[in-house]
Amino acid sequence: MVVQKVIEKSIEIAFFNSECNHIQFARVSDVLKTYYDLIGCDTIDITTLYGMNVIVDDNGLYRENYRIAYINTDIMLVGVIVFAGCTDSDGNLTSLSEKNILCLKELDKLVRVHCYVRGVPLYSIVVNNIDDRRIYRMVG
Repeated sequence: MVVQKVIEKSIEIAFFNSECNHIQFARVSDVLKTYYDLIGCDTIDITTLYGMNVIVDDNGLYRENYRIAYINTDIMLVGVIVFAGCTDSDGNLTSLSEKNILCLKELDKLVRVHCYVRGVPLYSIVVNNIDDRRIYRMVG
């Protein structure tokens, strides 16, 4: 019997939670459990935004009292959102690039109080059309 040892790779990611007023950066193990724990879910969905992979709770909109984390004229993401780099040739997530980090710093400037729940502010990244086009040109 042959036993293969799996080596965990760590990558640089960013994440945003509506209870915090800024995007946070971290180095994490690139394993599914990491994303489940960060997001607080048991199924994820991966989409792209501004040339980055964005990992979200696949059932986020079905949760009671979901919280909007990102909104523009086309999409709305809820709950905790995790930003990672693009995928490599094997389909694995990669670390954020310098261009990704610059984009996230621009997005961080767009964090606004979305609403108040029992006097506590909840934050969202709110992107209007002008900001959206500016950021897409920047990451071009």
